[in-house]
Amino acid sequence: MADTNPLTEREAALRRGEMALLRPASRWIQDALTAWADNDYGKVSLAAPLAVELLGKAVLWNASPALLVPLQADAEASLFILAERPDLDAPKLRTIGLKIVLGRLETLLGGLHIDGKQRTRMVDTRNGAMHIGSAEQSRFVLIDALTLSVPLLARLEPVKLSGSSQSRV
Repeated sequence: MADTNPLTEREAALRRGEMALLRPASRWIQDALTAWADNDYGKVSLAAPLAVELLGKAVLWNASPALLVPLQADAEASLFILAERPDLDAPKLRTIGLKIVLGRLETLLGGLHIDGKQRTRMVDTRNGAMHIGSAEQSRFVLIDALTLSVPLLARLEPVKLSGSSQSRV
């Protein structure tokens, strides 16, 4: 029987979860920049906010996985999953969306580098891109996403951004 250290297992699970959020965040921001260069503003409107959501979730996850739990009565299973055995692949897991991510980041970080109007625009633009294909505000949303990325990345330990992820995030 192998001797296992639960703390080490938890640390490994936390690391896996953080990387599971950072890798797609990296791909989405890269897709947003490529879409901008290709004049595909609808994709920019979807990809840039999604990158911020995932990067923001990585920062919240790093502080405490339970910060990803929605404050709703039906989220009890998610609370126990993230508080006891953090696993983003758990079938019953439900997490917060972009609007709540930005609010919790503001609380955690003591402020954001974009104001409330810019936050609302990012959420509304992403929702518009998803539901009706609107890309009207894509330029501003991309700038806001890049502006937010700097302090969010600074919040994460540099050693965690290793290999190909570091060059793309």
